[in-house]
Amino acid sequence: MNNSSIKDIYTKYISGLNKLHLNLINKGDYDGPFIMAEPSDEFKRSKHRILVIGQETNGWIGDKRITDESGITDNMSVYSIFNFGKTYNSLFFRYARKASQAIRDSDCYMWTNIFKFGKSSGRGTPHTLVNDSEIANFNVLTEELYYIKPTCVVFMTGPDYDQYAIQRIPDIKFIEIHGFSTREFAHVISQHLPIHSYRIYHPGYGNRKKIMYDNYFAHIAKNAQQGIAPEPPSAAR
Repeated sequence: MNNSSIKDIYTKYISGLNKLHLNLINKGDYDGPFIMAEPSDEFKRSKHRILVIGQETNGWIGDKRITDESGITDNMSVYSIFNFGKTYNSLFFRYARKASQAIRDSDCYMWTNIFKFGKSSGRGTPHTLVNDSEIANFNVLTEELYYIKPTCVVFMTGPDYDQYAIQRIPDIKFIEIHGFSTREFAHVISQHLPIHSYRIYHPGYGNRKKIMYDNYFAHIAKNAQQGIAPEPPSAAR
């Protein structure tokens, strides 16, 4: 995994992308891949490098199909131009910025999704065939994690997406934290993740219970800033 740029990760999968497109001809509504741009120098220099992981995009590049390196370059520019949704009235990005600001008093963070391919129209998870084709041909999440080297990862995906995270990070585990149920707020462990990795409800649900949701962010920020490992239930007195 000696990649000199994040583009190198995606370029290695061009043949996989072509296989995926061939597999999905006339077999479903899909859009992607969703890929990141190179992290900023500010992010790379930061003591606290926060990665927020979402579910999937609801549309991204339309019916364009990425088949070569120039397509990868063009797609990365979509991520840059989107600029973390700063011009969108989006609960997801509002809370993504909140997570970053709580930990490091800055909205400099990186964002990726569990699904790299979403629906071209409508909301929700892509068709099973699309997911299976992604896993077989464009399973890049662990390589993104290795390259970015986050110090804190927040899965803002909710518990129903744990199954999809497991498909991409097979050794991932969702561990109970003292005072919370695993379904609402979990410590996430894997050889591919930093010690400060957590899964919380998606903002679409969390925003309905703001006091509860804010408590998650406060808990994450305290642990990340002080270097405190999450407390398991067995440690409670």
